[in-house]
Amino acid sequence: MTDEIKGTLRELRDITDELKKLNKTAKEIRERKKELEAAVIEYLTEKGDVGIKYENFVFMNDQKETRKPKKKKEKEADAIAILRKFRVNNAAEAYAEMMDAMKGEAETIAKLKIKGTKDN
Repeated sequence: MTDEIKGTLRELRDITDELKKLNKTAKEIRERKKELEAAVIEYLTEKGDVGIKYENFVFMNDQKETRKPKKKKEKEADAIAILRKFRVNNAAEAYAEMMDAMKGEAETIAKLKIKGTKDN
């Protein structure tokens, strides 16, 4: 193994480790942000205020409607039910073909797998 490839592998390993650390830190920061947002919303709700100004920022309690994502089986069942509602013959087969048609062409690409070994 050449020194050049050893350096490349070492750098790849280091970058992979750093990304893992950054992702963990980012997750913790996102969780803390949610906690702080909940605390501010609770404060605004208790005070009956729509928003609050602090330094050069305005923090507002903005209500919006969201939808929870359905599970794959639920999506499939609902889609098949709609196809049946419109009297599509073989609704399950039609759904399967529709889903297949939405996928792009399959292609094979090279991907490097990295596994740790026990003897470090």
